[in-house]
Amino acid sequence: MPSSDKAIRIRGARQNNLKNLDVDLPTGELIVVTGVSGSGKSSLAFDTLYAEGQRRYVETFSPYARQFLDRMDRPQVDRIEGVPPAIAIDQTNPVRTSRSTVGTMTELNDHLKLLFARAGTLHCRGCGKPVRRDTATSIVDELFARGAAYGDPRIVITFPVRVPKNFKEEEVRAHLEAQGYTRVHGERSDGEGRILDVVQDRLRIGGAERQRVAEAVEAALRFGGGRVDVHVLAEGEQMPSPQPSPTDVGEGAEGSSSRRPSARTRGEGADAALSPPPSPRSQGEGDEKPSRASAGEGGARSAPGEGAVWRFSDDLHCADCDIHYAEPNPSTFSFNSPLGACDVCRGFGRVIGVDYGLVIPDESKTLREGAVRPWQTKSFSECQRDLEKFAPKFGVPLDTPWKLMKDEHRRWVLEGQDGWTGKWQTQWYGIRRFFDWLESKAYKMHIRVLLSKYRAYTPCTACGGARLKPDALLWRVGSREDAEAVLKPHPHPGPPLEGEGANLLPFQGGDWEGDGVRGHYRRFKPVHANWTDAQLERLPGL
Repeated sequence: MPSSDKAIRIRGARQNNLKNLDVDLPTGELIVVTGVSGSGKSSLAFDTLYAEGQRRYVETFSPYARQFLDRMDRPQVDRIEGVPPAIAIDQTNPVRTSRSTVGTMTELNDHLKLLFARAGTLHCRGCGKPVRRDTATSIVDELFARGAAYGDPRIVITFPVRVPKNFKEEEVRAHLEAQGYTRVHGERSDGEGRILDVVQDRLRIGGAERQRVAEAVEAALRFGGGRVDVHVLAEGEQMPSPQPSPTDVGEGAEGSSSRRPSARTRGEGADAALSPPPSPRSQGEGDEKPSRASAGEGGARSAPGEGAVWRFSDDLHCADCDIHYAEPNPSTFSFNSPLGACDVCRGFGRVIGVDYGLVIPDESKTLREGAVRPWQTKSFSECQRDLEKFAPKFGVPLDTPWKLMKDEHRRWVLEGQDGWTGKWQTQWYGIRRFFDWLESKAYKMHIRVLLSKYRAYTPCTACGGARLKPDALLWRVGSREDAEAVLKPHPHPGPPLEGEGANLLPFQGGDWEGDGVRGHYRRFKPVHANWTDAQLERLPGL
């Protein structure tokens, strides 16, 4: 190679099997050293060039620092000129396991786990709303924003108090009254017992002082175990009267259950004499529940419907759906960790089970012709007779090819009849229960051999092949714009879509079409998330 002013000059290299090699290597370029095995490629690149560059770099440190660094012997060479500090990346054979992916092999997963744990946003699996901790300050800010957006409605700030199973409701009410809380906005049940919505304060947010609202929210968070519910009253709706008790003496005209005298003497004193309590409202009723994002929209609007509730929580907890979530950490997003791996597939993404494609290999056959393969042997011919006996009673055709049968008829054949009680003589058990029975006999060698013929690896139904626990899949990173940039569709090869089909986004399946374009990718939907396709499309990030 011709010499150059910017080059590494090697003269008289004799390392290993090199024979007085003279070579000039230009800097700032990608150089590939090729040759047959044993020609001295590694001797030139690693044992000569890298060794000399690393040796000279280490010599620039002080004697004290050099004792902590690996020192390399001087290579057998007459001289090397222009060599900079060098870095060597050895070719190694990394350890691969059945869990290994491109991310784990390149160590990108380590960075992704940290990214999701620190910058991810949790979305509730029930409603799809972002789940974040509320503070007293953030709740007050949102109440003032919503009050301005909804035309300054009258609100009641409450906190939930659960009635313990070993206490009567009257005892809990008496305990509350002893602390100065005499008003209960309503009662509800969540399946685990009754909950009292105790009134902390009532006010019209537009005319209330911020200090008063902050004190009410802080007290409600403290007594409600981190939960605050704000009930929006329709115009003309009145608060329930306090329960008559000796503790009512000295109550102000405001009628608030707050123990602060200043909170009782402000506001709507005309509501002292009020109507009886309204009927209990359950948490799951379909009243309008404005989203938190609506609070910042411009323009005043009419107040939401009667019974609307704004729920807040200072925990990682969806107040609307009453679902708690665990704290995230990098191990939560690792399928190699017990903290993050799916409990069913153990982080492999697939499980070994019955492959119904092997059980019914020929879908052109009818049930009478023997579509169910394992039942065509003498050992299990009784199951074929049971199928032909029960099928007419449930309207399942025996002479229709399997591929042409209705989905409900296929489900009946595979899963058995509804209301199964274990009486196989009088009830249809189905193919799945047949294989469950075989699993119970797997201690026999011939049964294990039979099962092996119909087993295969299938995607895990608990995680959908994602390998992680369900709650870990609810975290998303980035904005909606970021997701659209990554999942950017390419133009539809045909004419633009028209009519209703132009705006449909079918997420199930491969490609999706919409607005005259076709894309190759669709947003990931966790298995246990109750999101609609429209909600999934609106969620930010990936």
